[in-house]
Amino acid sequence: MKRIAIDMDEVIADFIPKHLALFNRDYNENISIEDLKGKKLRDLRPHLQDEVTNYLLDPSFFRDLAVMKDSQDVIKELSQYYEIVWNYNNSSLNDIKKKGLISFLR
Repeated sequence: MKRIAIDMDEVIADFIPKHLALFNRDYNENISIEDLKGKKLRDLRPHLQDEVTNYLLDPSFFRDLAVMKDSQDVIKELSQYYEIVWNYNNSSLNDIKKKGLISFLR
């Protein structure tokens, strides 16, 4: 069976709205998803890079993310033809994401 890699962030898990909402709340900001087009939050606030990343280090962050529209159905169909391998962009977040991913996919 052929194998494909699927990334969690912005493929099956829509983490940007939650990340942005938490950041805006905690730093009294009003950054929109539109403001992030082609940019990352840490690019807009370089002086807060550690703070931006810290949200992602919380194991509970990934447990209740919104699901990207149709992603679960597409992955289920793909799994009939391919072995699915999960891809994580940041190796330091692997364990945190995996723990959250297990409950996310249920």
